[in-house]
Amino acid sequence: MSRLNPTGVFLATLLVVLLGLLIPGPAGGVLLLLLTAAVIALAAAVWRATPAALRPVRVVMIALLLAAAIWKLV
Repeated sequence: MSRLNPTGVFLATLLVVLLGLLIPGPAGGVLLLLLTAAVIALAAAVWRATPAALRPVRVVMIALLLAAAIWKLV
């Protein structure tokens, strides 16, 4: 992960979120669910290295992403 360009990762994630929100129906929801799973896996891998003050922010962001995915699926 340290070899990846942070700006590129941010822009790619933003693109996937926007695509997930703009693609109509369950396809967008599935895309957001896949992104949520990837973010959860990444957060779990770096949880111990994450400062305690940032942990609630990450949990809230994951919850919002999951809520958007469920909203798209319904």
